[in-house]
Amino acid sequence: MKNIFLFILIIWANSISSLLYGQNPTFQNYKWDTEPKLHTLTTGELQISELELKETHIIEYAMKEDKLVSYNLVHKIIRVNDDKAIEMNNRIYLPLAEYAKMLVTKVRVINANGQVKELKDEDVKNGVNEETKVAYRYFALEGLDKGSEIESVMVVEQNAEIYGKLIYLQDNILKKDVEFKLITPSNLIFKKKLYNGLPAFTDTVLSDGRNVSYLFMDSVPGLKEEAFAVYKPHLMQLIIKLDENKNSGKKNLVNYTDVAESIYDIVHESQTSATAKNIQKLLKTINIKGKLSNDEKIRKVEDYVKTNFVVSENTNYRTLPDALEYKATDEVGITKVFAALLELLHIDYQIVLTSNRESLKFDPEFEAYNFLDTYLLYFPETKKYLCPGSLISRLNCIPFILMNNYGLFVKQVVAGKFKTGVGEIRFIDPDQYTANQSNHTIKIDFSKSIENPEIHLSLIFTGNYAQPIQPYYSYVPVENQAEMNTSILRGTLGDATFTDIEVLNKGAENLGIKPLVINAKCTAGNIIGHAGEKYLFKIGELIGPQVELYQEESRKFDIENEFNRSYNREITFDIPEGYHITNLDALKMDVSFGNKEDASCFFRSAYEVKNNRVVVKIAEDYRLLCYPKEKYQEFRKVVNASADFNKVVLVMEK
Repeated sequence: MKNIFLFILIIWANSISSLLYGQNPTFQNYKWDTEPKLHTLTTGELQISELELKETHIIEYAMKEDKLVSYNLVHKIIRVNDDKAIEMNNRIYLPLAEYAKMLVTKVRVINANGQVKELKDEDVKNGVNEETKVAYRYFALEGLDKGSEIESVMVVEQNAEIYGKLIYLQDNILKKDVEFKLITPSNLIFKKKLYNGLPAFTDTVLSDGRNVSYLFMDSVPGLKEEAFAVYKPHLMQLIIKLDENKNSGKKNLVNYTDVAESIYDIVHESQTSATAKNIQKLLKTINIKGKLSNDEKIRKVEDYVKTNFVVSENTNYRTLPDALEYKATDEVGITKVFAALLELLHIDYQIVLTSNRESLKFDPEFEAYNFLDTYLLYFPETKKYLCPGSLISRLNCIPFILMNNYGLFVKQVVAGKFKTGVGEIRFIDPDQYTANQSNHTIKIDFSKSIENPEIHLSLIFTGNYAQPIQPYYSYVPVENQAEMNTSILRGTLGDATFTDIEVLNKGAENLGIKPLVINAKCTAGNIIGHAGEKYLFKIGELIGPQVELYQEESRKFDIENEFNRSYNREITFDIPEGYHITNLDALKMDVSFGNKEDASCFFRSAYEVKNNRVVVKIAEDYRLLCYPKEKYQEFRKVVNASADFNKVVLVMEK
């Protein structure tokens, strides 16, 4: 949750009944079995690598020293039936979070012989992630064997999450005996939204007036990831948020009307005369001159800011003056910088907050701040977006995970000298397929050697295919770019040795304007094989490795692509003198989704021969992002067509 939401809802200072202070949190009376025994499993359950035999979540909101806190209890029992499960569960990591305090940590192991070993506080070990340098704490579970059960009870106290708290009750393994309980003070009413088949809550009131919402499931199936689909949004989950304080009479406490005004005020931070002068000085440094379109002005601002400012959530420089002075800030701070510059340029824009659709899709029917995770700027004049916090994105080429999703659009409203923001939920459309292209032009020269031909390769990337590559040329040192070039080229021809590498339009300033082009020469003898006196030309490998979809089980999720896209490939070669090719028609393929004339996705390849020169053209488009799971087999055939072409081998005979 972004730090911008710490300002809202100071609603309980004098409004919560003093009766609450004497109530003991539920976790204080929560016990596990004093004499644990191994569970009896069915024959089928014994064949499962890992399963949860019990999972209990209890979230309780309570007053502590004039502050609302939450106590989060999680009790789990995990059964490990093979070596893979043992390896996956030989550590229990302890949660570490800002504003959180560990109150209870109980861990024990029951091995296959029924022996119980309970770990103590002194068994906690410390570690540091070598890549992120983040510290962590964990229990190392020694002596696990097949058939062991791992039991843990943990309670964490933290500042109350009242704006929207997300809880998952499903993952990739089978769970049994799953229960969730929400306990709240008598005067605080929470709203809940259940997703993906969770059963309804049973609501009761305790004798002391506290509210309890409870749900239970005998069994929750494990849900496996599937290709061409998002995963987390399909899991059973729920979101809770504070909605009403009976003592104060306030309702609809978490809403987008209030937050839109607050977001507007935060981004348009009040400026001192010194800050205003520094913004004007910055704009002068960017040097926007001549008759430029608004797009050109925006891009000049974006290129400068993203080249000269550092964006990190681990910073203390969050105000506009600090961001300008230290050229370092967080996502909110960099959005303030963009807003201040755009105001000086008199460019109309709207602030947008949305979520990563691959982890949490924005729910337009439930107002919670979980969904307000990432900032965008929207320009109504051109209907283009800019992502302030992403260094490797540019105007009209934002991360695809933020598209095909809803968002909260905050528009400026002016009444005299008063300015504020008004929010509206709108859909963020995905790019058209033509915006994201990965194209190859390949020429093979057999004139010097049939067994080891010379290959001229040109790779052309636009949109979301260029975004993970093109901007990095602005940040990667020149001496490291050669290695980067080779790595990209090997994505098409893995074992080749490349020479004469030329990169055109490199750098973030070209993203979304000019395609990234990488030209190179290479020899790749591995594309030529032998069968007696015949040469086997593995032409299909020239399009690079391809995804191949297999799914024996029935499809669970609807199809969802990352982004709409298009591939165009052209392969040209002269048939070696004295040879002919016996199976050129193997290059002909036409697999379409739906009607051929207006197919939303297809793979088509064809060839023509003129004066002994063969020109192969391949077109592969994915023009719709989503399809129902009932259409999976039809979609799979298109995806697999490229994998089938990848296996095409031409036979050259004398």
